[in-house]
Amino acid sequence: MTTKMPSYLQIESFFYSKGIAEFQPANKGKLYEIYLNLENKNWPLLYLHAESAFRESDDFIEKYFILNCAVVASEIQYDMQKRNEWLKKWDQLPHWSLSPFALYLRTYQEGITSFFNCYLREAEEKFLQAYELAAQLKSDEKYYVGETKCLIHLGLVARDQRDFEKAVRYLTEANQVATEHKLSKLILRIDKHIETVSHSNSIELKFKNNDVKGAREIILRLDAERRRQKLNRRALTYYRFLPLFYFMRNKNERGQLLLKRIDDPILKLQVYILKKELYGVAPEEQAEIEYWQRILGVNQIYRTINRDSSHIEIAGVRIDRIKQADVKNLLIYFVNSSEPINKEDIAQHIFNLVYDPIIHDKKIYRLIYAAKNAVGKEDLFVNLYGSYQLNPKYLGKSALISAGA
Repeated sequence: MTTKMPSYLQIESFFYSKGIAEFQPANKGKLYEIYLNLENKNWPLLYLHAESAFRESDDFIEKYFILNCAVVASEIQYDMQKRNEWLKKWDQLPHWSLSPFALYLRTYQEGITSFFNCYLREAEEKFLQAYELAAQLKSDEKYYVGETKCLIHLGLVARDQRDFEKAVRYLTEANQVATEHKLSKLILRIDKHIETVSHSNSIELKFKNNDVKGAREIILRLDAERRRQKLNRRALTYYRFLPLFYFMRNKNERGQLLLKRIDDPILKLQVYILKKELYGVAPEEQAEIEYWQRILGVNQIYRTINRDSSHIEIAGVRIDRIKQADVKNLLIYFVNSSEPINKEDIAQHIFNLVYDPIIHDKKIYRLIYAAKNAVGKEDLFVNLYGSYQLNPKYLGKSALISAGA
Protein backbone atom coordinates (compact mmCIF):
# COMPACT_ATOMS: atom_id res chain seq x y z
CA MET A 1 0.00 0.00 0.00
CA THR A 2 1.45 3.35 -1.01
CA THR A 3 1.19 6.48 1.07
CA LYS A 4 -0.45 9.41 -0.69
CA MET A 5 1.86 12.37 -1.28
CA PRO A 6 0.83 15.43 0.76
CA SER A 7 -0.44 18.53 -0.97
CA TYR A 8 2.38 20.98 -1.78
CA LEU A 9 0.15 23.75 -0.43
CA GLN A 10 -0.20 21.78 2.80
CA ILE A 11 3.58 21.61 3.22
CA GLU A 12 3.91 25.36 2.58
CA SER A 13 1.10 26.08 5.03
CA PHE A 14 2.93 24.13 7.77
CA PHE A 15 6.08 26.13 7.05
CA TYR A 16 4.29 29.45 7.64
CA SER A 17 2.20 28.26 10.61
CA LYS A 18 3.31 25.46 12.95
CA GLY A 19 6.76 25.00 11.45
CA ILE A 20 7.80 22.42 8.88
CA ALA A 21 9.24 20.09 11.55
CA GLU A 22 5.66 19.49 12.76
CA PHE A 23 4.71 17.99 9.39
CA GLN A 24 4.25 14.28 10.10
CA PRO A 25 2.96 12.22 7.13
CA ALA A 26 4.94 9.06 6.36
CA ASN A 27 5.90 10.14 2.84
CA LYS A 28 7.18 13.68 3.22
CA GLY A 29 8.79 14.00 -0.18
CA LYS A 30 11.59 16.16 -1.57
CA LEU A 31 9.83 19.46 -0.99
CA TYR A 32 9.65 18.79 2.76
CA GLU A 33 13.46 18.51 2.95
CA ILE A 34 13.89 21.80 1.07
CA TYR A 35 11.44 23.63 3.34
CA LEU A 36 13.18 22.13 6.39
CA ASN A 37 16.48 23.61 5.18
CA LEU A 38 14.73 26.93 4.56
CA GLU A 39 13.36 26.91 8.11
CA ASN A 40 16.81 26.07 9.54
CA LYS A 41 18.53 28.55 7.19
CA ASN A 42 20.86 25.83 5.94
CA TRP A 43 21.50 27.59 2.64
CA PRO A 44 24.15 25.32 1.01
CA LEU A 45 22.09 22.19 1.65
CA LEU A 46 18.89 23.92 0.53
CA TYR A 47 20.34 24.93 -2.85
CA LEU A 48 21.93 21.49 -3.28
CA HIS A 49 18.63 19.69 -2.62
CA ALA A 50 16.67 22.21 -4.69
CA GLU A 51 18.96 21.83 -7.71
CA SER A 52 18.71 18.03 -7.73
CA ALA A 53 14.96 17.99 -6.98
CA PHE A 54 14.21 20.56 -9.69
CA ARG A 55 16.24 18.58 -12.21
CA GLU A 56 14.75 15.19 -11.30
CA SER A 57 11.09 16.06 -10.70
CA ASP A 58 8.56 15.23 -13.39
CA ASP A 59 5.83 17.18 -11.62
CA PHE A 60 5.62 20.77 -12.87
CA ILE A 61 3.68 21.95 -9.80
CA GLU A 62 6.43 20.56 -7.57
CA LYS A 63 9.00 22.36 -9.71
CA TYR A 64 7.19 25.67 -9.11
CA PHE A 65 7.36 25.16 -5.34
CA ILE A 66 11.03 24.12 -5.48
CA LEU A 67 11.88 27.20 -7.54
CA ASN A 68 9.95 29.38 -5.10
CA CYS A 69 11.79 27.95 -2.06
CA ALA A 70 15.16 28.73 -3.62
CA VAL A 71 14.06 32.25 -4.59
CA VAL A 72 12.73 32.93 -1.08
CA ALA A 73 16.04 31.70 0.39
CA SER A 74 18.03 34.06 -1.86
CA GLU A 75 15.77 36.97 -0.82
CA ILE A 76 16.30 36.23 2.88
CA GLN A 77 20.06 36.23 2.22
CA TYR A 78 19.71 39.28 -0.02
CA ASP A 79 21.74 37.37 -2.63
CA MET A 80 20.46 38.90 -5.86
CA GLN A 81 22.88 36.94 -8.04
CA LYS A 82 21.53 33.65 -6.68
CA ARG A 83 17.97 34.93 -7.03
CA ASN A 84 18.51 35.80 -10.70
CA GLU A 85 20.04 32.37 -11.35
CA TRP A 86 16.91 30.69 -10.04
CA LEU A 87 14.50 33.05 -11.80
CA LYS A 88 16.10 32.07 -15.10
CA LYS A 89 14.86 28.53 -14.49
CA TRP A 90 11.42 29.74 -15.54
CA ASP A 91 12.77 29.28 -19.07
CA GLN A 92 12.86 25.53 -18.34
CA LEU A 93 9.10 25.59 -17.65
CA PRO A 94 7.71 26.53 -21.07
CA HIS A 95 4.03 25.97 -20.21
CA TRP A 96 3.97 27.86 -16.91
CA SER A 97 1.33 30.34 -18.13
CA LEU A 98 -1.20 27.46 -18.32
CA SER A 99 -0.94 26.86 -14.56
CA PRO A 100 -2.95 29.28 -12.35
CA PHE A 101 -0.52 28.77 -9.46
CA ALA A 102 2.54 29.38 -11.66
CA LEU A 103 0.90 32.50 -13.09
CA TYR A 104 0.37 33.81 -9.56
CA LEU A 105 3.90 32.87 -8.48
CA ARG A 106 5.63 34.44 -11.47
CA THR A 107 3.59 37.65 -11.15
CA TYR A 108 4.41 37.85 -7.43
CA GLN A 109 8.13 37.29 -8.08
CA GLU A 110 8.09 39.99 -10.77
CA GLY A 111 6.59 42.29 -8.16
CA ILE A 112 9.46 41.49 -5.79
CA THR A 113 11.95 42.21 -8.60
CA SER A 114 10.33 45.60 -9.27
CA PHE A 115 10.30 46.34 -5.53
CA PHE A 116 14.00 45.50 -5.13
CA ASN A 117 14.76 47.69 -8.17
CA CYS A 118 12.72 50.53 -6.60
CA TYR A 119 10.09 50.66 -9.36
CA LEU A 120 7.27 51.20 -6.89
CA ARG A 121 4.34 51.79 -9.19
CA GLU A 122 5.18 48.72 -11.24
CA ALA A 123 5.65 46.70 -8.05
CA GLU A 124 2.25 47.84 -6.79
CA GLU A 125 0.60 46.82 -10.06
CA LYS A 126 2.25 43.38 -9.94
CA PHE A 127 1.28 42.72 -6.31
CA LEU A 128 -2.33 43.72 -7.02
CA GLN A 129 -2.39 41.33 -9.98
CA ALA A 130 -0.78 38.56 -7.90
CA TYR A 131 -3.30 39.12 -5.08
CA GLU A 132 -6.21 38.67 -7.49
CA LEU A 133 -4.60 35.53 -8.94
CA ALA A 134 -4.02 34.08 -5.45
CA ALA A 135 -7.64 34.78 -4.51
CA GLN A 136 -8.83 32.86 -7.59
CA LEU A 137 -6.75 29.73 -6.97
CA LYS A 138 -8.81 26.58 -6.54
CA SER A 139 -7.53 24.11 -3.94
CA ASP A 140 -8.89 22.41 -0.83
CA GLU A 141 -9.11 25.88 0.66
CA LYS A 142 -8.27 29.41 -0.45
CA TYR A 143 -4.60 30.24 -0.92
CA TYR A 144 -4.26 32.44 2.15
CA VAL A 145 -0.44 32.36 2.20
CA GLY A 146 -0.31 33.97 -1.25
CA GLU A 147 -2.95 36.56 -0.42
CA THR A 148 -1.17 37.51 2.82
CA LYS A 149 2.25 37.86 1.19
CA CYS A 150 0.80 40.14 -1.51
CA LEU A 151 -0.90 42.33 1.11
CA ILE A 152 2.38 42.57 3.06
CA HIS A 153 4.26 43.82 0.01
CA LEU A 154 1.51 46.24 -0.97
CA GLY A 155 1.99 47.68 2.52
CA LEU A 156 5.74 47.97 1.99
CA VAL A 157 5.25 49.71 -1.36
CA ALA A 158 2.92 52.22 0.32
CA ARG A 159 5.48 52.71 3.10
CA ASP A 160 8.19 53.55 0.58
CA GLN A 161 5.77 55.93 -1.14
CA ARG A 162 5.42 57.63 2.27
CA ASP A 163 1.71 56.84 2.38
CA PHE A 164 1.83 55.57 5.96
CA GLU A 165 -1.95 55.38 6.39
CA LYS A 166 -2.28 53.17 3.31
CA ALA A 167 0.69 51.05 4.44
CA VAL A 168 -0.87 50.37 7.83
CA ARG A 169 -4.20 49.55 6.18
CA TYR A 170 -2.63 46.88 3.94
CA LEU A 171 -0.51 45.45 6.75
CA THR A 172 -3.49 45.35 9.12
CA GLU A 173 -5.52 43.44 6.52
CA ALA A 174 -2.58 41.04 6.05
CA ASN A 175 -2.42 40.55 9.82
CA GLN A 176 -6.15 39.74 9.97
CA VAL A 177 -5.83 37.05 7.27
CA ALA A 178 -2.67 35.60 8.82
CA THR A 179 -4.18 35.56 12.32
CA GLU A 180 -7.41 33.91 11.16
CA HIS A 181 -5.45 31.12 9.48
CA LYS A 182 -2.70 30.87 12.12
CA LEU A 183 0.20 31.79 9.81
CA SER A 184 2.46 32.57 12.76
CA LYS A 185 5.64 33.28 10.78
CA LEU A 186 3.86 35.79 8.59
CA ILE A 187 2.28 37.41 11.68
CA LEU A 188 5.75 38.03 13.14
CA ARG A 189 6.90 39.53 9.84
CA ILE A 190 3.83 41.77 9.64
CA ASP A 191 4.29 43.01 13.22
CA LYS A 192 7.87 43.98 12.38
CA HIS A 193 6.81 45.86 9.24
CA ILE A 194 4.05 47.74 11.09
CA GLU A 195 6.68 48.73 13.64
CA THR A 196 9.01 50.11 10.93
CA VAL A 197 6.14 52.13 9.41
CA SER A 198 5.32 53.52 12.85
CA HIS A 199 8.95 54.45 13.53
CA SER A 200 9.39 56.17 10.14
CA ASN A 201 6.20 58.15 10.68
CA SER A 202 7.26 59.13 14.23
CA ILE A 203 10.66 60.37 13.08
CA GLU A 204 9.13 62.44 10.26
CA LEU A 205 6.62 63.99 12.68
CA LYS A 206 9.44 64.86 15.10
CA PHE A 207 11.28 66.72 12.35
CA LYS A 208 8.13 68.48 11.18
CA ASN A 209 7.47 69.63 14.76
CA ASN A 210 11.07 70.88 15.06
CA ASP A 211 11.79 68.25 17.72
CA VAL A 212 15.31 67.43 16.54
CA LYS A 213 16.31 65.95 19.88
CA GLY A 214 13.32 63.58 19.88
CA ALA A 215 14.02 62.45 16.30
CA ARG A 216 17.68 61.85 17.13
CA GLU A 217 16.81 59.77 20.20
CA ILE A 218 14.55 57.48 18.14
CA ILE A 219 17.17 57.02 15.40
CA LEU A 220 19.98 56.20 17.83
CA ARG A 221 17.78 53.80 19.82
CA LEU A 222 16.72 51.97 16.67
CA ASP A 223 20.29 51.75 15.40
CA ALA A 224 21.45 50.32 18.72
CA GLU A 225 18.73 47.67 18.32
CA ARG A 226 19.96 47.00 14.77
CA ARG A 227 23.49 46.39 16.03
CA ARG A 228 22.22 44.17 18.86
CA GLN A 229 20.38 41.99 16.35
CA LYS A 230 23.43 42.02 14.03
CA LEU A 231 21.36 43.35 11.13
CA ASN A 232 22.92 45.24 8.24
CA ARG A 233 21.83 48.76 7.39
CA ARG A 234 19.54 47.56 4.63
CA ALA A 235 17.38 45.90 7.28
CA LEU A 236 16.73 49.09 9.24
CA THR A 237 17.20 52.25 7.23
CA TYR A 238 16.51 54.99 9.77
CA TYR A 239 20.01 56.38 9.17
CA ARG A 240 18.60 58.03 6.06
CA PHE A 241 17.21 60.77 8.32
CA LEU A 242 20.62 61.88 9.60
CA PRO A 243 21.31 64.41 6.78
CA LEU A 244 18.27 66.37 8.01
CA PHE A 245 20.06 67.17 11.30
CA TYR A 246 22.76 69.01 9.39
CA PHE A 247 20.34 70.78 7.04
CA MET A 248 18.41 72.00 10.11
CA ARG A 249 21.65 73.39 11.58
CA ASN A 250 22.62 75.05 8.28
CA LYS A 251 25.52 72.62 7.85
CA ASN A 252 24.50 71.96 4.25
CA GLU A 253 27.88 70.66 3.06
CA ARG A 254 27.89 67.90 5.69
CA GLY A 255 24.24 67.12 4.99
CA GLN A 256 24.86 66.80 1.26
CA LEU A 257 27.83 64.52 1.90
CA LEU A 258 25.68 62.14 3.97
CA LEU A 259 22.92 62.34 1.38
CA LYS A 260 25.30 61.23 -1.38
CA ARG A 261 26.19 58.16 0.66
CA ILE A 262 22.59 56.90 0.49
CA ASP A 263 22.75 54.49 -2.44
CA ASP A 264 19.11 53.35 -2.29
CA PRO A 265 17.21 55.75 -4.60
CA ILE A 266 13.92 55.34 -2.72
CA LEU A 267 15.52 56.35 0.58
CA LYS A 268 17.37 59.24 -1.05
CA LEU A 269 14.14 60.50 -2.60
CA GLN A 270 12.38 60.34 0.78
CA VAL A 271 15.06 62.54 2.34
CA TYR A 272 14.90 65.01 -0.56
CA ILE A 273 11.12 65.30 -0.22
CA LEU A 274 11.36 65.80 3.54
CA LYS A 275 14.09 68.40 3.05
CA LYS A 276 11.84 70.19 0.56
CA GLU A 277 8.91 70.17 2.99
CA LEU A 278 11.00 71.30 5.96
CA TYR A 279 13.68 73.64 4.64
CA GLY A 280 13.23 74.01 0.89
CA VAL A 281 15.52 72.76 -1.89
CA ALA A 282 17.77 74.27 -4.54
CA PRO A 283 16.63 74.16 -8.21
CA GLU A 284 19.02 71.30 -9.00
CA GLU A 285 17.62 69.32 -6.04
CA GLN A 286 14.06 69.93 -7.25
CA ALA A 287 15.12 68.61 -10.67
CA GLU A 288 16.54 65.50 -8.99
CA ILE A 289 13.31 64.98 -7.03
CA GLU A 290 11.25 65.18 -10.21
CA TYR A 291 13.65 62.84 -12.02
CA TRP A 292 13.48 60.13 -9.35
CA GLN A 293 9.71 60.50 -8.95
CA ARG A 294 9.35 59.94 -12.68
CA ILE A 295 11.76 56.99 -12.81
CA LEU A 296 10.61 55.23 -9.63
CA GLY A 297 6.88 55.74 -10.11
CA VAL A 298 6.36 57.31 -6.72
CA ASN A 299 3.65 59.66 -7.96
CA GLN A 300 3.07 58.29 -11.43
CA ILE A 301 0.72 55.89 -13.16
CA TYR A 302 2.84 53.05 -14.51
CA ARG A 303 1.89 51.10 -17.61
CA THR A 304 -0.25 48.04 -17.03
CA ILE A 305 1.42 44.92 -18.36
CA ASN A 306 -0.81 42.50 -20.23
CA ARG A 307 0.71 39.26 -21.49
CA ASP A 308 -1.78 39.09 -24.36
CA SER A 309 0.19 40.67 -27.22
CA SER A 310 -3.03 41.91 -28.88
CA HIS A 311 -3.34 44.48 -26.08
CA ILE A 312 0.22 45.80 -26.28
CA GLU A 313 1.06 48.90 -28.26
CA ILE A 314 4.48 50.45 -28.71
CA ALA A 315 4.49 53.92 -30.28
CA GLY A 316 0.98 53.16 -31.57
CA VAL A 317 2.01 49.89 -33.24
CA ARG A 318 0.19 46.76 -32.06
CA ILE A 319 2.66 43.93 -31.45
CA ASP A 320 0.28 41.24 -32.71
CA ARG A 321 0.31 42.87 -36.16
CA ILE A 322 4.10 42.54 -36.56
CA LYS A 323 4.77 39.68 -39.00
CA GLN A 324 8.32 38.73 -37.98
CA ALA A 325 8.02 36.20 -35.14
CA ASP A 326 11.45 36.95 -33.59
CA VAL A 327 10.73 40.70 -33.58
CA LYS A 328 7.31 40.13 -32.00
CA ASN A 329 8.79 37.82 -29.33
CA LEU A 330 11.58 40.29 -28.60
CA LEU A 331 9.15 43.17 -28.04
CA ILE A 332 6.86 41.09 -25.81
CA TYR A 333 9.93 39.99 -23.83
CA PHE A 334 10.96 43.62 -23.28
CA VAL A 335 7.44 44.78 -22.38
CA ASN A 336 7.10 42.03 -19.76
CA SER A 337 10.54 42.63 -18.24
CA SER A 338 10.99 44.95 -15.26
CA GLU A 339 14.79 44.98 -15.66
CA PRO A 340 17.25 45.86 -18.44
CA ILE A 341 17.95 42.86 -20.67
CA ASN A 342 21.46 41.86 -21.72
CA LYS A 343 22.56 40.11 -24.90
CA GLU A 344 23.02 36.81 -23.09
CA ASP A 345 19.33 36.85 -22.10
CA ILE A 346 18.23 37.80 -25.63
CA ALA A 347 20.23 34.93 -27.12
CA GLN A 348 18.76 32.47 -24.62
CA HIS A 349 15.16 33.70 -24.65
CA ILE A 350 14.67 34.52 -28.35
CA PHE A 351 17.03 32.12 -30.12
CA ASN A 352 17.47 29.42 -27.44
CA LEU A 353 21.25 29.79 -27.77
CA VAL A 354 24.10 29.97 -25.27
CA TYR A 355 25.49 33.45 -25.92
CA ASP A 356 28.85 33.79 -27.67
CA PRO A 357 29.68 37.43 -28.52
CA ILE A 358 31.78 36.50 -31.54
CA ILE A 359 29.00 34.41 -33.09
CA HIS A 360 25.79 36.05 -31.88
CA ASP A 361 26.38 39.81 -31.56
CA LYS A 362 25.66 40.44 -35.23
CA LYS A 363 22.47 38.37 -35.06
CA ILE A 364 21.24 40.30 -31.99
CA TYR A 365 22.09 43.70 -33.52
CA ARG A 366 20.13 42.75 -36.66
CA LEU A 367 17.14 41.78 -34.54
CA ILE A 368 17.23 45.05 -32.58
CA TYR A 369 17.52 46.99 -35.86
CA ALA A 370 14.53 45.06 -37.25
CA ALA A 371 12.51 45.88 -34.13
CA LYS A 372 13.28 49.59 -34.51
CA ASN A 373 12.15 49.42 -38.15
CA ALA A 374 8.97 47.54 -37.27
CA VAL A 375 7.96 50.25 -34.80
CA GLY A 376 9.48 53.10 -36.78
CA LYS A 377 11.50 54.56 -33.90
CA GLU A 378 15.28 54.81 -33.99
CA ASP A 379 15.45 55.43 -30.23
CA LEU A 380 13.11 52.55 -29.36
CA PHE A 381 15.71 51.06 -26.98
CA VAL A 382 17.80 52.69 -24.27
CA ASN A 383 21.32 51.22 -24.06
CA LEU A 384 22.34 50.81 -20.42
CA TYR A 385 25.98 49.76 -20.29
CA GLY A 386 25.54 46.79 -22.61
CA SER A 387 21.96 45.97 -21.58
CA TYR A 388 18.81 47.25 -23.24
CA GLN A 389 15.48 48.63 -22.05
CA LEU A 390 12.44 49.89 -23.96
CA ASN A 391 12.23 53.66 -24.11
CA PRO A 392 9.28 54.40 -21.74
CA LYS A 393 7.92 57.19 -23.93
CA TYR A 394 6.93 54.69 -26.64
CA LEU A 395 4.85 52.33 -24.51
CA GLY A 396 1.54 53.28 -26.11
CA LYS A 397 -1.51 54.68 -24.35
CA SER A 398 -0.47 53.20 -21.02
CA ALA A 399 3.05 54.64 -21.08
CA LEU A 400 4.51 56.43 -18.08
CA ILE A 401 2.30 59.47 -17.60
CA SER A 402 2.06 62.01 -14.87
CA ALA A 403 -0.67 61.34 -12.35
CA GLY A 404 -1.74 64.92 -12.75
CA ALA A 405 -1.88 64.84 -16.54
